[in-house]
Amino acid sequence: MSETRPAVSVVRLGDLLVDSCYGTSEPSSANGNTPIVGIAHIRGGRVNLTSMSRVDLPAAQRDSLSLRPGDILITRTNSPDLVGRAGLVTAETEAVFASYLVRLRVDTDKVDPAFLNYWLNSPLGQRQVSRIATRAIGQSNVNPTELRKHIRVPLPPIERQRELARALHIWDRAVSTVAKLVQAKDRQYGFLVDRLTADTRNQLVRVRSIAQECSARNGSAADSPVLSVTNRKGFELPGDRFSRRVASEDLSSYKMVRRGQFAYNPSRLTVGSIGRLDGWPSGLLSPMYVMFSLDETKIESDYFLHWLRSSWARGHIARSTQGSVRDSVGFSDFGSIGIHLPTLEGQRQAARVLTSARLEIDLLLGLENAYGEQRSAMADTLLAADSAESKALA
Repeated sequence: MSETRPAVSVVRLGDLLVDSCYGTSEPSSANGNTPIVGIAHIRGGRVNLTSMSRVDLPAAQRDSLSLRPGDILITRTNSPDLVGRAGLVTAETEAVFASYLVRLRVDTDKVDPAFLNYWLNSPLGQRQVSRIATRAIGQSNVNPTELRKHIRVPLPPIERQRELARALHIWDRAVSTVAKLVQAKDRQYGFLVDRLTADTRNQLVRVRSIAQECSARNGSAADSPVLSVTNRKGFELPGDRFSRRVASEDLSSYKMVRRGQFAYNPSRLTVGSIGRLDGWPSGLLSPMYVMFSLDETKIESDYFLHWLRSSWARGHIARSTQGSVRDSVGFSDFGSIGIHLPTLEGQRQAARVLTSARLEIDLLLGLENAYGEQRSAMADTLLAADSAESKALA
């Protein structure tokens, strides 16, 4: 015998609330008597109650705008893709909230706050918020009256709501645990990089003595992909919009980069947009990029790749733009940066340790992404109400 699915009704958001209101527009004050939550504190469906500014409010206003566990805050003014994001208050606090947030206080006899918060952040919930948002230049806005009147929530029985919220919370904790582990391993890797690549007892040489700028042009329009270099992934295929833009361009002036060579965006080197080509035999880069190859009789390529992540390298790259009109780092400036070089064997040993640490981080990042995708898929499945009325909401 098949299990009977709990009945799902579709309820107007306003019928699930006991209160909704804007926050305070009082400016922050170093000597304020009350901590205040802002947009930046709405993270991952939760309200982060750390690192808050303070405001000075009379007692009556503090009481009326105070937050308590189970309250939901929604960003009412933000960019179109971020407006309407919801966060749940999960801990006791003395904080109030800012005017660009809306507080929803729910009737807990009708709806579980955690369930409602998950649903508001779901694709279906966000689509509904987007429909009622008013748009100005670069910004969107929603107000409590429109939220109460026009948002429709598919609502299973209260016990089913709590079951769904508990299941999603378990997944959230799994994703959060792996994310914290990634952060810890990344800090550990940073300490290792600094310790193994910045030993001042080793010879200090200039990058230009171990690297040579390259400028090979495509010319014949070889069958190589157009690539870009980012601070997150190094070399990668550009986004669809960029790909469509360059598809009709003459690529003969593009630079040809080959496997093992390095390239960077001179206007974004200070934020880490540099990488080594590993994933393709060759690629094409916009003429704006700076490319170079290493003299591997003097330096191990893996050692140099890790050195680029060191505090020493990042600090000297940042200082190389001082006094210039633009934050652009040409090869002459980059080449003047010093690097401490142990023997080639010492470089290889350091690189092996650092590559192993980096591989562990990459594996954990893959696990974090997999958990996140599974969690999102489960949320979409569990929060999708199996009824004609709720399907019509999409």
